[in-house]
Amino acid sequence: MIHMPSTEDVGKNGLDFRFNHRFGNAKSTSYDFFGLDNGANTQLSLDYGLTDRITIGIARTSFQKTYEARGKIRLLTQDSNFPVTISFFGVFGQETEEQSKFYGPYLKVSTGFPSFDSQLEKS
Repeated sequence: MIHMPSTEDVGKNGLDFRFNHRFGNAKSTSYDFFGLDNGANTQLSLDYGLTDRITIGIARTSFQKTYEARGKIRLLTQDSNFPVTISFFGVFGQETEEQSKFYGPYLKVSTGFPSFDSQLEKS
């Protein structure tokens, strides 16, 4: 399934509240009830129309406890002379689930001499 944002916005002062959910693989067997036993990834979102062309929103997703802020600006609108609508959609997301391993950046001292480097790491 593909879930993509639309070029349409909610309109000035409009609100759009959504409750989205995704279950497991529907091709699985009846043993796990065709994916329903796997639980659902859910998202609650709220979008607000600042103007007829600008929409901002916030959301929270259960997968990796992700929070997001988003915005959409309609750049060009379809009319009789221009056959498509073009919008710019941007999202900033932050995962807040605790991780058992740290994969972020870190500094490590390296002198080029492995035996000396191992002594530096111990101290």
